Amino acid sequence: MNKPAPKPLWQLAALVTRGLQPARREVWLGLGFLPPKRCAIALDPARLPNAADCAAVVGLDVILSYHGNAVRYGQLRTLCNDLARAGPRRLLLVDLDVKKIAFLKLEAA
Repeated sequence: MNKPAPKPLWQLAALVTRGLQPARREVWLGLGFLPPKRCAIALDPARLPNAADCAAVVGLDVILSYHGNAVRYGQLRTLCNDLARAGPRRLLLVDLDVKKIAFLKLEAA
């Protein structure tokens, strides 16, 4: 019998439910790979988190890194919208193929 796969951001959600936060309130998300950072989570492009899963990023700095040549734009846009609606403190996109950074949300004034 196959065990169901865990939700994409379950590690972060488990911390939040226990009242904990990642160090420096920062989490790195890698779309299709695991970023070489301490608090990093790999997201499977075939099983992206939905809006409810993204609620774990509220109040955190989220850095979403991806390989632009390998990611479909529609998936990336949907994920960014869900992450932004969840209420992170900051949301940054890092395209590793063209070496560009996009600031989608900065800290509220």
